[in-house]
Amino acid sequence: IDEHPGTQWDAPAHFVPPPGSGLEHAGPMGSITGDKVPAWQFCGEACVINLTKHRDDASPGASFLIGPEHVREWELAHRPVGAGDVVCFRTGYTDAYYRPFPAGERFVADALRKQAPGWPAPRPETMTYLADRGVTTLVTDGASMGPLPDLAVATHVAGGRRGMEWVECATNLGGLQPTGALLANLAAPNAGG
Repeated sequence: IDEHPGTQWDAPAHFVPPPGSGLEHAGPMGSITGDKVPAWQFCGEACVINLTKHRDDASPGASFLIGPEHVREWELAHRPVGAGDVVCFRTGYTDAYYRPFPAGERFVADALRKQAPGWPAPRPETMTYLADRGVTTLVTDGASMGPLPDLAVATHVAGGRRGMEWVECATNLGGLQPTGALLANLAAPNAGG
């Protein structure tokens, strides 16, 4: 079992190849596999950015793009995000669409077939903005941190190169206040994961 069954998490090496591999985007964070992410990075104060109104706010096969402006809007209403915070993108996507088949086709397959909007996800610039603020841990209740149709790799690399780790397919983020809750990702530290 790897770190990708159901609610899952990505270590930096998920999309960043190791140094010396000769692969595109290779760098030091490519050596940070699941077992090497520091324990402190798996918990912090949840900063829940409510984007539920944008859950289906995209054309079929595309994701609503979460930009730095959405984070700044949350910061103006609550407080600046920073080191030790866990930024959570609450869209309601997994809660609405993660279902047994055939209804479960809506979760990922229908979006990939361009029959329905995809999950909201951050642009690469959003990852850079958060990393510049000291944030290293994120959560999304979408199917992936990477947006459709063509920014998934760029977003994953933008965060991974900065040492970020994140949870995908989270559920019940609506049960958290915008700030104040302690969030802990109790992930299995699979060697080389």
